[in-house]
Amino acid sequence: PPNPSAAASLSAGVATGGAEDAASARSAGTVGGSGREEADKWTIFVSVVSYRDPECPCTLRDLFAKAACPDRVFVGLISQCDGKDDEECFLSGVVDPLLLRNVREVRMDWQEARGPCWARYLAQHMWQGERYFLQIDSHMRFAPGWDRFLIDELHRCPSPRCDDYGWIFNPLL
Repeated sequence: PPNPSAAASLSAGVATGGAEDAASARSAGTVGGSGREEADKWTIFVSVVSYRDPECPCTLRDLFAKAACPDRVFVGLISQCDGKDDEECFLSGVVDPLLLRNVREVRMDWQEARGPCWARYLAQHMWQGERYFLQIDSHMRFAPGWDRFLIDELHRCPSPRCDDYGWIFNPLL
């Protein structure tokens, strides 16, 4: 699994963790170009941990809205919030109901939280064999076509894993 301290991490070959799978993922070609069979099968698991973050629903709405193939994006969300005071942290009414089926959410009371590494560990257990793994913060925004772009970039890398902190997001700007 990716480094829990990275803000965003995209990995290939996660299914077995083997270098052989990663090499085969790289040799399959880019998503938008020559690797047609790879392009027809790819899925991304996005690990998200939220601790009372009112930006989380907006992050997921943006994640799906700007994905080139939103039906191939699956989210593992750990929501650590107060069921009464944190209504703005809930997804209902914010994310398209058809895409909510791609969100695997575990809600827990914020007072039961054990820290971000533990929550990321729980989110990783929601992975169901998707080809790619992306770990993000709960307060991010996306560029149009981010999913295809990240996979294309990964296939250009000499390593099956890329880590980056990305651009700083300020909701006030």
